[in-house]
Amino acid sequence: MPNYLDNDDLVRELRNSRALGAPTAELANMFNLIASRVSRKFTYDNYMDREDCISTAVEIMLKKYDKFDFGLQTNAFSYYTQIALNGLYYGWNQIAKNRSCTYSIDRIFQEPI
Repeated sequence: MPNYLDNDDLVRELRNSRALGAPTAELANMFNLIASRVSRKFTYDNYMDREDCISTAVEIMLKKYDKFDFGLQTNAFSYYTQIALNGLYYGWNQIAKNRSCTYSIDRIFQEPI
């Protein structure tokens, strides 16, 4: 199975974005792809929670698009995958912090007693 995103393509797009001084649309698409793939490792209460977490992760990745040091590191893919993972955690914590004492009506009817 071929990789869904090549590290060389990501590095090329990072260099283009740095030259322009802002993330390109293609870089944003790549970040969205990374965050979407990483989000598959987790289960969510509903589809909207998953999308919110992905959006948060992509937002953080776009804010940190220029933090990758080409002199010290060679694998931009793993660097931004870790940022996506941390962004998903952060997004989930933002969503779930007010849910500690609440129950989903859908979950009540789906789970056996």
